[in-house]
Amino acid sequence: MQVAIASPFILHMVCNMCVTAEYKSSSFPSYSLETDTARAAFSKVGAAIDSRDYIQAVTFASKAIEEIQERQLITALDHRAYALGMQGKFGAAVRDAEDMIKYKPGLATGYNRLGWLYAVQGKQQKAIDTYTAGLRNVAHDDPQFIQLGSCKWEATKQSSNHVDFIAKLPVEVAFHILADLPKDTKIICLGISSIWRRRLLECSSAWAVVTVDSRDNTTTSALPHIARHVNDLTISTENWRIWHQYKHSMENGRFSKIKSLALKEGANHQYFNLPAPASLTMAFRQMGPTLTTLKLALEQKHSKGITLADILYLARNLTRLEYTAKAPLANVLGDLTVVSGHHALQDMQLHAQSITSQSIEPLLRTCRNIRRLALRGCHESVLDAIKVNCRRLEILGFNSKEVEALDHLPARQHNIPGLRALYTSTEADAIPLDTLSELLIENMRTLETVYADVVPDKTLVDLSMVPLNNLNLSGLKKLRYWSDTGGGRIERDILKSISKCTALSHVEARDISLVSELLDVLMVLPPVKTFGLSFTCEEDLAVGGLISLFRKYAAIPAGHPNLEVVRLQECKSVTYTVLSTLARIQTLRDITLCRLDGLSDGAINDFLRRLGDNVSAIELCEMESVADIHLLTLGELQGLTCVALNALPNATNYGVQSLVDKAKRLRKLKIVKCASITSIGVTQARRKIETVEVINE
Repeated sequence: MQVAIASPFILHMVCNMCVTAEYKSSSFPSYSLETDTARAAFSKVGAAIDSRDYIQAVTFASKAIEEIQERQLITALDHRAYALGMQGKFGAAVRDAEDMIKYKPGLATGYNRLGWLYAVQGKQQKAIDTYTAGLRNVAHDDPQFIQLGSCKWEATKQSSNHVDFIAKLPVEVAFHILADLPKDTKIICLGISSIWRRRLLECSSAWAVVTVDSRDNTTTSALPHIARHVNDLTISTENWRIWHQYKHSMENGRFSKIKSLALKEGANHQYFNLPAPASLTMAFRQMGPTLTTLKLALEQKHSKGITLADILYLARNLTRLEYTAKAPLANVLGDLTVVSGHHALQDMQLHAQSITSQSIEPLLRTCRNIRRLALRGCHESVLDAIKVNCRRLEILGFNSKEVEALDHLPARQHNIPGLRALYTSTEADAIPLDTLSELLIENMRTLETVYADVVPDKTLVDLSMVPLNNLNLSGLKKLRYWSDTGGGRIERDILKSISKCTALSHVEARDISLVSELLDVLMVLPPVKTFGLSFTCEEDLAVGGLISLFRKYAAIPAGHPNLEVVRLQECKSVTYTVLSTLARIQTLRDITLCRLDGLSDGAINDFLRRLGDNVSAIELCEMESVADIHLLTLGELQGLTCVALNALPNATNYGVQSLVDKAKRLRKLKIVKCASITSIGVTQARRKIETVEVINE
């Protein structure tokens, strides 16, 4: 049965928050601060001073100060409790209301607020008890005394007419509703009633995915009931008590359906870093039959804690393993002779202080069905071990921070063995160019993705040692490469190898020297979906080439494949004409402009004005010419959902406020090192959009 109801509406419905208009209006706090007390107190102070009774004046003034402070504190707490209640944060709201009563037990305001908070949660009896206490403790001349009586009557009426939707609905429908609720709301629902708690704890889909942080005391207390439903568990807490509860449940086999376990950085890993105890063996033995994905980031620097051998021995059905250790791989490998082959593992990601051919070879011999191997911290020598032992390897990441997931790789179109995706580092730990060329030549019939650094090594004097002239990457779909002025011949060979790649859809070239040659190749190929370009040399031919390429794309009829993502960085030759031609491409949806120093603020603003409503994401990075006027123009884009502002010194709070006010579909804003955008601007943005990420380091 399909139930299509928005979660906020569900929550209001099932929590019985539908009260009468009169009842709702009585709950709304007054924005004004009460001043009658101050006037009355200071009239006595004034009279005492006029009569020169200064001792009495000090007494009256002190009492007035105390009374004013208490009254204004009560008002502030009332507003905060109301706001928290409207967000569904009832625990914090109830604490504020209880503080109001504690500070002024003879004032009706606190009782009214606490009673309202209980009522909107469906806890009508608690609301009735609160209003009754208020009627007993508050003087009849209190301005809100009558409201206590009317609210008690309303709560009594609601209690007698109360319908518990969760209890009345068919179990399948109730499960559907509860499963769609956010995690914080589920925690609230656990405390509403015994029926709600039972329904929620019985709902397997509500607990299929669980993420644990330091605030999860309520979820942890329900662990004995929900552990059997969990398929995907992520733990990222340093709270030892919470971690101990989960460890205990692992050891006792409560996670009987778990498929994926992740321990993120910041989790309490003491349990895994200590010498492997019997309880640790028991935990993995209990989870082993169902566990298929494991992600561990450990602090250990020795082999006394849990090792790769331990994991592979106990989790025989593991298909994906991500393992990070602040130690050489040899220190955390363990005794692999006890494993005697692990045939299920297909995806392995290792990040260690040092990975050598000698240390990784026993591991690769044990796991011969690896299809994706992502290594960080590895030496060039590991490539020899990979060639010998990884006959089924399709994706290789060599010291690269970005390696596509195995799930994203489509099925092979042929049975030819070989690499389909190669990702290398652009730092000092990149694959040497002569070794890279061998990899490309050996796998050129199967490669579909290549992210590579083709800058010649300083130690490589003879470029003839790099045999790329026969390279033919006719099946390539994605290419990202880095070069420099010294890599012209190698770069030319790369361009020649893709000149007939009709399937090429993603091209990014960074710090290149042969800009015109790249653009000439793209002119004769079908349009790419993603195009990124970075070059620091000033080349007049590049301007004409970019204009011609963008004109070609702009002329392609609607409905045909065309350019969607464009990233222009450090391109000195990008002019107003280049940008205005780019803006004519109606299929653009994701644009990045970074360090385009040759453009005026008017050129950038005109480009933004010309963009179509298909554009959903824009990043502006490290350009002094970008200011508030450009953020106002961004706000006019009807389809805009994501904006990133990176190192823009002239963008201010005003621009951010204008952007979030005008861009009605904006859902995510990222602000990185923008000195003139302060916490005030960030706060204003967070009131309007779902996600605001700020990075100032």
